[in-house]
Amino acid sequence: LKKLVMTKQLKPMKTKRRTNIYLEEKSKSIWKEEEDSTLVRIVQEEPWDNWRQVSKILKKEGFSKTSKQCRERWNNYLDPKLSKHKPSNYETSKMYILHAIFGNKWSQIVKFLPGISQGVCRNTFYTSLRKIALHIKNETIDNSLFIPNNFVQILYA
Repeated sequence: LKKLVMTKQLKPMKTKRRTNIYLEEKSKSIWKEEEDSTLVRIVQEEPWDNWRQVSKILKKEGFSKTSKQCRERWNNYLDPKLSKHKPSNYETSKMYILHAIFGNKWSQIVKFLPGISQGVCRNTFYTSLRKIALHIKNETIDNSLFIPNNFVQILYA
């Protein structure tokens, strides 16, 4: 058995890994105002479904960001449909109800909460959950922190 193993020549494994040629030169730095304004201009000129094209146009403008970076920046910060306000207690109650239905599928939950991004929704949900846990621990429970009785009306309002 040893002779068979020693005489058999081991060939290196050939793996076919797809390399992203656009990823090599991309910046992981913080977005600058110029990059934000250029991205807004590009997306508002023509609605894009292919974020790779947006990334290529941004590169022609002199900035280097990946398609994922462009998409995330637009969907979470720059989209004019997003509101800049903190979600109200009403919206937070709605988040609890929707979380009970959908679980951690924030993209599904956000469909019922116009103007709120997935990140804001998730962060608000967990922050309010921590507040409730702290109130329960300190035995200072406030009724406004919990889901109201008319949750079905709130869900479809």
